Amino acid sequence: MTPIAPAALAVMTAAAEDYRILTPPDEQTPAGLADYQASYLLAEGYAIRPAQNRLSARWSAARTTRAARRHRRRIRRADERTALRPTPDATNEETR
Repeated sequence: MTPIAPAALAVMTAAAEDYRILTPPDEQTPAGLADYQASYLLAEGYAIRPAQNRLSARWSAARTTRAARRHRRRIRRADERTALRPTPDATNEETR
């Protein structure tokens, strides 16, 4: 887990306090608090993005590379097969 900067924690704490003070208790929800904190963080210039697991990123890159190589091989084989056989148009023209 990536540690949260102390300045970002201070912004989140301030947002939580403002939410508790400004929002009536019967209207307070966890989602509302999260939205409030997100808006405060964005206003302060923080970027909010999903966490990326380094291992899964490497795995997906390797898997994509393997899949791309396999795809290129299939295309190459298909091209070789069609290059060895005459096309139907060429066969018809030669027999006429």
